[in-house]
Amino acid sequence: MSKVVIDIGYRKYIVNADDAIKISTMLSTAEVYETKYGKDEKGEGATSHYVYPQEDMRWHMELMPDNVYRMAKLAGKPKQD
Repeated sequence: MSKVVIDIGYRKYIVNADDAIKISTMLSTAEVYETKYGKDEKGEGATSHYVYPQEDMRWHMELMPDNVYRMAKLAGKPKQD
C-alpha cells in the first residue's frame, strides 16, 4: 500500500494513502486554537483562549515509494549524536 509523508510543524508522520486523504480533509476544515499568557486588569497572570479560522495551511504531503518505506522501516530510529 502506498505511504504518504505528512509534514506538520517540525515533525514528519507517515501514514497510508487512505488515511492521508482523511487527514487532509480534516486539516482543511480545522480551526486554529491558540492560548496567550498575560496580565489581567488586576495585574495577575491570566491565560486567554482563542479559536479562529485558519488563514493559511502550513503542512505538506508527499508520496513515499514502497521500496524507500521498507528501507527506512528497517533502519528504525536514528541514534542521537
